[in-house]
Amino acid sequence: DLSLRVVSRNHVLDPKSRFYITPHLDNNHWLIGGSNNLGGGLIEWLKTLHYSDIPDPYSVMEKEASTVKPGCGGLLFLPYLLGERLPIWNADARGVMFGLNRSHDRAAITRAVFEGVAFSVSHMSAIIKEFDIDLKQLTVAGGLSQISLINQIKADVLGVPVIKFRNFETTAIGAALIVLSAKGVFSSIKGAFESFCTVEKVFEPNIKNKSIYEDFLGLYISTYESLIPMFKKRREVLEKHKNNFCMEIAMKENL
Repeated sequence: DLSLRVVSRNHVLDPKSRFYITPHLDNNHWLIGGSNNLGGGLIEWLKTLHYSDIPDPYSVMEKEASTVKPGCGGLLFLPYLLGERLPIWNADARGVMFGLNRSHDRAAITRAVFEGVAFSVSHMSAIIKEFDIDLKQLTVAGGLSQISLINQIKADVLGVPVIKFRNFETTAIGAALIVLSAKGVFSSIKGAFESFCTVEKVFEPNIKNKSIYEDFLGLYISTYESLIPMFKKRREVLEKHKNNFCMEIAMKENL
């Protein structure tokens, strides 16, 4: 999955229950956000489809996607391959390639998947921003953070710097920092953080690209919203004809 957490002084409750809020280690702050269903899994799916027989597939993905301009010539990818949690909480939603035409090649499809990841994060942040919580920068970790182009697209879509640490296993590091601080090895979480977490690179947003992505993000959200009744209809059709599907497909669709 792909998670977004924002540290805030504001204790907010969403009447639509779209995100979680939990106490931060600092009693004066809160962690607000949640996770979608696929992050790095999208890239693994893409690799299996188009790059499985290629040595160093991730480098090839990034190189090819870098040749495609922002917006992919009108190609949008909705990354809901397993339904979706935050930001839409829709178990019926599924992945969509919208705007596909015969000029789109493998590179364009790859770029669209990369942009779909960033649009998903931006959609999450837009919901959180409804509560006057500002996003000033984004820190990335995990496997996705190893693809620089995805980091840059996130910076361009969100319009904020994206910070990548040298060590991307931040979940394990975070647990270690809490324990080491509690044991007195470090006097504070902040001191432990500064000892362990070194910034490798900061991806600054490209203002021109941000302007382009603002329009495509609006199209991305509108495309999903227009398909809500169709996702439901798809589920109804599948349930009606589930006996005609092989057991494997039925299990994957939870029929």
